[in-house]
Amino acid sequence: TKFLYKNNQPISLKRITGLHNGIIFFNNEREIDQDKKQNFESFEMKSDSLNFFEKLEERAKTNGSSIKCFIEFIGEVDGNYSIAFTDLKEQILLISSNCGSLYYFYDKINKIFAYASEKKILGEFIKNSKFFDKHKFEEITLIKIINKSIVLNYSTNEIEVFDNLNFDKKININLNENKS
Repeated sequence: TKFLYKNNQPISLKRITGLHNGIIFFNNEREIDQDKKQNFESFEMKSDSLNFFEKLEERAKTNGSSIKCFIEFIGEVDGNYSIAFTDLKEQILLISSNCGSLYYFYDKINKIFAYASEKKILGEFIKNSKFFDKHKFEEITLIKIINKSIVLNYSTNEIEVFDNLNFDKKININLNENKS
């Protein structure tokens, strides 16, 4: 809401800091009980983003890996999302989308990882950046994320790609790496 500052993004908690674009529904929230009509102008009304990240952090605190907790948790909610969050304890960045409104670029050799919700904006950013030669832009692949989670490990600069519908199914990313 416009009144509760905690709803402002990025949402920063003790362990997780995240961004979310979309709408997430928890436990049949689509059905509004007329006797319990919500006041959307309330000073205490939490956004779906804040609720999501608070619940994710609590699960990660209890169950360990925020990656596994995230993939299990998104299977329990409804709605469309594009999400990015960092986990300070695990030293990772996770990006994920179930609607295809998220793109990323990964260059392992030059240690470059960038993402955006707009393919054109990401392409222009990379094309105009000083991270690599402009003549190599034709070789760069921007990858659309749909029903996947991409995890960047800050310590190793390696990424892992998970299938959001099956946590145990890691996707071979060798084809996704840009060769600069």
